[in-house]
Amino acid sequence: MRIHDIFQFTVAVFVIAFLIYQVVTPLLFLVWGSLKTVRPGAVGFFGPDVTFSNYIRAVTQGQFASAVINSLVYASAAAVGALGLAIPLAWITERTDAPARAAIYGLSIVGLVVPGILTAVAWIFLASPNIGLLNKAASGLGFSAPPFDIFSLGGMIWVSIWQYLPMAFLLMAAAFQSMDPNLEEASAMSGHGVVRTTLRVTLPLALPSMLAVLILLLISGLEAFETPALLGLSGKVLVFSTLVYLNTSFAPSDIGLASAYAVFLLITSILFLTWYLRMTRRERAFATITGKGFRPRRIRLGRWRLPVAALALFILAIGVVMPLLVLLWASFLRFFQAPSLDALRLMKLVNYERLLASDTTRWAFKNSLILGVTSATTTVVFVTLIAWIVARTKLPGRKLLDFLAFVPIAVPGIVLGISLIWLYLSFPLPIYGTLWIIWFAYMIKYMPIVMRIMSAAIAQVHPEMEEASMICSSWFMTLRRVLFPLLRPGLVAGWIWVMAHAFRELNTAILLSNQQTRPVGVAMYALWTDGAFGTLAAFGVIVSLVVFVSAVAAHLIGQRYGLKVR
Repeated sequence: MRIHDIFQFTVAVFVIAFLIYQVVTPLLFLVWGSLKTVRPGAVGFFGPDVTFSNYIRAVTQGQFASAVINSLVYASAAAVGALGLAIPLAWITERTDAPARAAIYGLSIVGLVVPGILTAVAWIFLASPNIGLLNKAASGLGFSAPPFDIFSLGGMIWVSIWQYLPMAFLLMAAAFQSMDPNLEEASAMSGHGVVRTTLRVTLPLALPSMLAVLILLLISGLEAFETPALLGLSGKVLVFSTLVYLNTSFAPSDIGLASAYAVFLLITSILFLTWYLRMTRRERAFATITGKGFRPRRIRLGRWRLPVAALALFILAIGVVMPLLVLLWASFLRFFQAPSLDALRLMKLVNYERLLASDTTRWAFKNSLILGVTSATTTVVFVTLIAWIVARTKLPGRKLLDFLAFVPIAVPGIVLGISLIWLYLSFPLPIYGTLWIIWFAYMIKYMPIVMRIMSAAIAQVHPEMEEASMICSSWFMTLRRVLFPLLRPGLVAGWIWVMAHAFRELNTAILLSNQQTRPVGVAMYALWTDGAFGTLAAFGVIVSLVVFVSAVAAHLIGQRYGLKVR
């Protein structure tokens, strides 16, 4: 066996061991903890006696049945709604000649810049029964009761549709962009119009992608925390993620019961992941890109060009632009009120001044910056090694590597948080209550998406480049001098993606942070619970600007290294 083969094998063994420790071990501790009545680290925690009392308590409590129904209805309706919006918007931007396609594209993905908690807060300002601007307007029109109640299951679904739209839109846009137009052209030559061709040809070809995106959205809906916490708790609409949070964050805490709820949530997510893996395997049977004369084709809408573009922009104005304007308005007011001449006189920068003078805010930004940079760098480098081993070697266990790197996508953030609590309260490594435990959590959480980005990037690099280098250089030197430079577009895309998401993460950090390690997402949630709505709106504007600047930097860096960024 050659030296670099031994080195590759050693690296693969280390990576597998690390993934098992980081992915599998916390989940095993979670399941074990759910079967115990003693707290982690207490005498008897590792004893042989187990009990199902936590599961019995969970199932027999009245909250369980409603949480099951609410979780499934919420996740399903939000996923269907987001996909139902994303499909026509992606079709308009990628397959038609409608005007203002760039504006439609930009508004559809603006949610990537705005943290999810801010979307929920903006809709509270709009549709709260007490202070909502829409309800105030309805009262002026003669309505005796507020027609909108954002603190309901329907309100949660509505807000989440706009939160999940960017991910659904990007995935469907990629599917439509890469679709061979030959079958559509054949349909048009047969005398079929745009509507019939789209319904009979385009959408059936995109069906596997649509189903795969739907399942990913379902998993995202199950793990959601911001919207159920802000809207559901106020409206007494409980889902599994909020039950886990309530049983761990308030005295007296019941971590055993929370773990039982977390296991139920984990099992549901794994079932959806299994469905997703089956759908993506079948997707190959629907491939239409052959490499022979492929070129994207735009459908001519004729007299429908302006109406279609206007309708798309109108929908996005309601769901995206209006909440952002309300959030910006609230950031300048000490107490929220409807726009008026009197309110204009009260507009000041007091909320921004308060944030800039706050040590808590500065610490939150510092923690998020540290976590964002470190987790993005380590995750991208680590996952690149995994993707290379899976794609380029024939080492035994490489399929296990691929599975371990992707399976965390089925672990909801709140479940990952409580799993790590069990692990590091029982394990002697003293990282509980520090930034280290949040960093570990972010690495696990963001591995699956980065794995897909880097696997696609490596597939585009011909292996002969590395083979030529390894004739006279070591494997490590080949990675550093040849592979990594060729993978710069993928590395940049993965790094920016992790950085942007980690900077505003809430679902995972909510259970793992404290006053000193609180990142931006948790700090914003604390402002909500304190009732500081104006300060929260100002904080959100600043955070969104920071993420937007990062996105612009990603665009400029991508142009520098040949990465196409829409």
